[in-house]
Amino acid sequence: MPDGEKRKENLLMLLKKAEDYEKTVFKGLFYFNRYMKQLKSYEIEMGEAGTSMEEEDVVKIMTIHKSKGLEFPVVFVSGLSKKFNRMDLNKAVLCHPELGIGMECVNTTLRFHHPSLMKKAIQEKAWKDTLEEEMRILYVAMTRAKRKLILTGLIKSEELEAGMRASIQAQKWRAGSMMDWILPIMAEQFQNTDKIWLKARLFSWSDIEELFNAREREEAAFSYRHFMEEYVEGQDSSLIKKAFSHVYPNMEATKWKRKYSVSELKSLSQITLPNEESVVYEPDEEERIIPQFLKEEREEVGGAAKGTIVHKIMEMLPFAKIQTKKQLFDWIDDLEQSYPESKQISAKWLYRGIEAFLFSEQGEKIRKMDEAGKVKKELPFTVGLPVSLINQDTEAEDTVVVQGVIDACADMGNHLCLIDYKTDQIKEGEEQQLLDRYGNQMLYYKAALEQILEKRVSEIYLYSFSLKKFISVEKILTSINGE
Repeated sequence: MPDGEKRKENLLMLLKKAEDYEKTVFKGLFYFNRYMKQLKSYEIEMGEAGTSMEEEDVVKIMTIHKSKGLEFPVVFVSGLSKKFNRMDLNKAVLCHPELGIGMECVNTTLRFHHPSLMKKAIQEKAWKDTLEEEMRILYVAMTRAKRKLILTGLIKSEELEAGMRASIQAQKWRAGSMMDWILPIMAEQFQNTDKIWLKARLFSWSDIEELFNAREREEAAFSYRHFMEEYVEGQDSSLIKKAFSHVYPNMEATKWKRKYSVSELKSLSQITLPNEESVVYEPDEEERIIPQFLKEEREEVGGAAKGTIVHKIMEMLPFAKIQTKKQLFDWIDDLEQSYPESKQISAKWLYRGIEAFLFSEQGEKIRKMDEAGKVKKELPFTVGLPVSLINQDTEAEDTVVVQGVIDACADMGNHLCLIDYKTDQIKEGEEQQLLDRYGNQMLYYKAALEQILEKRVSEIYLYSFSLKKFISVEKILTSINGE
């Protein structure tokens, strides 16, 4: 029969309960059955009988609920300081089988809420029921011991003093943990020295710290000795020595990342100019959105924000369709409708910068190429470039991924022309500052463009809106041709 031994023990336990009941003033099967029904109606569980395994000389760890019906010579009840769960009492809506439903009172005028009277009543009732249940659980735990019961818990010194001063009756419905019920009983025992049945001992961390430290040291020493005896001593340790003495052959490659943006490379190697552009301009959906109140307070922006707006305007500018200065003036005048952010930049400053760009010698060539459909604007790229192009001091042959956006390029037939717009505030005669600052950046653009379009870049220009002129980056071409 499945669990035959356990069923037998349960029957013997029932017989023992019946024998104990016969020793009372009530006798007979009728009264015994009535007694058992009352126990069931009050939800008092008798538990199950212990088997031979439960009587073995071992240490058992179990929950209080699992221990119902069992008895042991020595019992430790731990965690008495654990706080009772009040989370269910903090719900917005509370339900009770007798009191009904309790909800929050909401004041929409003053915009606050507080518990209704019914909700407070349900909270009090539910909390009392919780405490009664916790009392029953503590009773079950304390009655499992045959000879010795040991109760343990953690408590702060100020809580200990307050608990010792409290009365048993006062703590009955104000307890936050089982320890709050134990402490007043301890205080009463200390006062009535004639009838001491509960002994208490207080430990501080300093009293037991050395015991824990010694145990940890012992376990650590054992683990080390076990490892040395089992795996190291008498074994071939050449593999371990080889592993720990290994030197990574590509240590130099750890000095750079696997992927860079052009703006990162620029910031790593160059100096900062006043009001310089410090971003790689992205498509529309990734542009920073400026709140309307900031637009109204600050009509003209500077730095990176100004560069972003200028780059967007140059992307929208139809090079081939603007043949006269009047057409350019009308286009800028209508620009605010299609691109409202443009009003943050002076229309006069913008007109002069674009006028010098379109109606210069280089601008005339670009307009003709745009008319033929050979101009690309805001060209994004992600290419692999040799690390030696980024770090000239290395001899490594690694490849790093470089990502960026090229402002404009024109296919001139037998070669490519690369153009990059700059809004940095510089004065006449300070062109070399732009070349020093953006020379390497244009070198990366050149290498990327030649790799993407498979055609040689023979012209590279920085267009300065501040100086209103093209600046040829001849040193880049010279350095490449010299190689």
